[in-house]
Amino acid sequence: MSGTSLVLCGGGLTGLALVRALRALPGWRVLVGDSFAENLASYEAHANHRLPLLSDAAAFDEQLLALCRAEGVREIFPATQMELQALLRLRPALQTLGCRVWVSDPPVQRLAADKLLLCQWLAEHQLPVLPSHDDVRLGDLPLLGKPRDGWGGRGLVRLTEAAERDAWLKERGLVWQPLLQAFDEYSIDFAIDDQGQASPMQPRRRLRQLGGFCMLAEPRAMWPALERAMKGLVDALAPLGARGLFNVQVLVSGEQLWMSDFNARVGTSMPLTLAAGLSPVAFLLGGPAQAPQLPVRTVRTMRERALPRLHLDEVRGLVFDLDDCLLDQKRWMLDKLAQTWASQQGPLGLPDWPAWRDELLLILEEGERARWFDRWCERHGAPETTRQALIQAYRAAQPARAPLYHDVAACLAQLRRQGYRLALLSDNPAASQRAKLAACELPQWLDAVVLSDDLGQRKPAASCFEAAAAALGLEPQQLVMVGDHPWRDARGALDAGYRHAFLVRREGGFFNFGHDSLANWLPDGRWTALHEGLWELHWVLKGRAA
Repeated sequence: MSGTSLVLCGGGLTGLALVRALRALPGWRVLVGDSFAENLASYEAHANHRLPLLSDAAAFDEQLLALCRAEGVREIFPATQMELQALLRLRPALQTLGCRVWVSDPPVQRLAADKLLLCQWLAEHQLPVLPSHDDVRLGDLPLLGKPRDGWGGRGLVRLTEAAERDAWLKERGLVWQPLLQAFDEYSIDFAIDDQGQASPMQPRRRLRQLGGFCMLAEPRAMWPALERAMKGLVDALAPLGARGLFNVQVLVSGEQLWMSDFNARVGTSMPLTLAAGLSPVAFLLGGPAQAPQLPVRTVRTMRERALPRLHLDEVRGLVFDLDDCLLDQKRWMLDKLAQTWASQQGPLGLPDWPAWRDELLLILEEGERARWFDRWCERHGAPETTRQALIQAYRAAQPARAPLYHDVAACLAQLRRQGYRLALLSDNPAASQRAKLAACELPQWLDAVVLSDDLGQRKPAASCFEAAAAALGLEPQQLVMVGDHPWRDARGALDAGYRHAFLVRREGGFFNFGHDSLANWLPDGRWTALHEGLWELHWVLKGRAA
């Protein structure tokens, strides 16, 4: 499943958690809608759209509906508590546009908005909760008072002396509970889909908080008492119209546990759940929620980046390399190798697949990919007939799917929507490259495909880059190059007159050069490294309308 998703009011840290979860899913284009033109999440989404303030309901409603209609939004996720009522109001209209709105019905929202109402509801459903009252005279000291509509540990009141009660007799905005002296706090991020089914869950012990955000946590497996409590919670919430993302906090002391807080939206610390290998967002969108790996700890740190100001407004198109830029070349080769072994293992008496695969991969990593089978045959004294049979079988192998990197589909789709023309310029034998293109969805986003083998040239020859420009009907200075090789892709494009070059670094790619080496080959200010993927292009390419 793939499409376009919108994180509403998603410019802050909670929105950033959603953006990262959605961007990790292959094929999903992630938009942010926020009242601020400059916001954190916009630098990790595919596009940022400025919306009116929620207080201007008429303008907000009109522009949100127009945005969803124009962009083909299929899924909407709220990032904060503030926009939930607006989404409830607009849900019928959004659904007519084909948008699923991941927001719960009003009864669930009321529980999340009022801690006293929540505690009373939990007790009615025989779910574990501390005794809770809005009258400070009830309950034995010491007491903890929590704002009924509070969050993030703000506004807490601790009463330890009887004389202190009088000052709070008329206060009904707090919920009073026994003050626990020693306990662990666990947080659980989960989802409930539109069939009322819950995602897999994993509790994480909160070790360190900063401003209400958990920054350091320790995941652990569910234990029977917590599993029963969470099942009871989901069973009680689902009939009330609970849908979307949720966060529950649980207090644990010895063998006892109590539910303490409930959020009917994404938890502010969901990145720690994602880091542990569990994705409630993927569950909602029909993908694998993944099995948690129970690492010892998960930590959330701030990352600093310098954002280049490249002034590329005159750029009208992008030219992409294929292998190790858009397509995982090693994965493609391994898939072909598996088919080669399957067809030749019997006739040639090849070793078992794991042993043969590992030996061929070692030859590959030693830099012998052009002489894969030559080297293997030399090591084992195999005859020329064996070498020829392996080569012919490998060339004939055609995997059903070509393995594009997970960020490719959404990024190319976004660039097309922004008005850019896109071309592919690739070396390697033309027959091999056409086989890859036939096994993937790349052609639907491309305006032109230029294979250097058809030209009788290879990058970095200027004629290759000029041919790509001509195929797009653009001048070289209106183009940027995106590839993985500093000499063949970046330097070749720049020498041919391209406006800029981007070097993407893929995990497991064949070429990986340090910054100092690149600085020796590439002119200052005319190239940029994409450290984390193609989505970084959106930092500097704002669309032809810009």
